[in-house]
Amino acid sequence: MDPAAEKTASIAPYTYGNNNPISMVDNDGRYAVSVHYDITYKALIKLGYSKERADLIAHYSSTYADHPPAGASFADFMLHPLETKTHQYRKGIDYSKTADSQLEKNSQWHSRMSDAEADAGMTEQQAVNRGLKFGWDNIFGSDGGKDFGKLGQGIHALQDAIAHRGTKTNDHLGWNLPSLGKFYNDLYGST
Repeated sequence: MDPAAEKTASIAPYTYGNNNPISMVDNDGRYAVSVHYDITYKALIKLGYSKERADLIAHYSSTYADHPPAGASFADFMLHPLETKTHQYRKGIDYSKTADSQLEKNSQWHSRMSDAEADAGMTEQQAVNRGLKFGWDNIFGSDGGKDFGKLGQGIHALQDAIAHRGTKTNDHLGWNLPSLGKFYNDLYGST
């Protein structure tokens, strides 16, 4: 069970698993990459947004902000085949601003730190705080929500602060034992 579920019970206690805790087991109380869309969409619907506007903002907070490579998108689709809106790039949206989203130099976009920053002494809490600042700065800089790119990146960074908890790049994306658990969480329970 999501340890923060009681804080969002009015939205849904199983949001982390697309409201299907049977097939989407959450082993550590966080949420999967594809759930960025679902969390955002459901929260906006609860707040009274139209389905169209909620869909667009949710897309910007997931696919646009994460800019997943083809392999990650395919894996996400295979594991969540009913969530078709979360896996596709859409016509008419310029994704070039987030093309380097997954590069280490942009780790703050995901409330993480680079390996060099970790080696220089940055703590996980400092990385989280920086990610939260990045998120809020983008939300408040989105011209009242009119700049969907900034709004989406801001929402994404706030969600990742909870999910990534300031981890360094190699421990999140590297091919090693620590990243194996995080990779599993990315697929089934945590971004």
